[in-house]
Amino acid sequence: MFADKKKGQDMVTYKKYLTATGKERWSYHGYLGVNPKTGAYVKPRKKGFQSKAAAKLDYERQVQQLRQSKKLKPKKQVTFNQLATEYFSYYKDSGVKPGTYKKFTDEINKHARPILGAIYVDQIDIDDCQKTFDLLRKRRKDHRKIKNQIKAVLDFAITKR
Repeated sequence: MFADKKKGQDMVTYKKYLTATGKERWSYHGYLGVNPKTGAYVKPRKKGFQSKAAAKLDYERQVQQLRQSKKLKPKKQVTFNQLATEYFSYYKDSGVKPGTYKKFTDEINKHARPILGAIYVDQIDIDDCQKTFDLLRKRRKDHRKIKNQIKAVLDFAITKR
């Protein structure tokens, strides 16, 4: 859900403490990850619970509220390889002829994946695209066609967002 929180990982600590009047109370300090928009850590904290179960219940409710409010979106790191694989299934289901689909996938696999494959899509910048285009121009006469195919894959990432 959050930028650096792994699935199923619960990052919260529960502590028992004594108040000034001598009563036992429970608190929790959690960590939910990083807000991708602001870069701020999301750390819910609360004190004053009469039992550990009450503290756990409140923490779970707070996590659920954050997820439902969608204030914090997950930042899923996707490489160009993963995106291309996803796009291939979308492209195949769009009704394109099998020969066209095969040629498209072969050209992306041969020309784009070796250069852009391991790079995260949100980290691809103009320099990466220009480097790819320059290499294509040296190798092929129809470099514009492959550039447009790469553009289609990257546009898919934008519309999917």
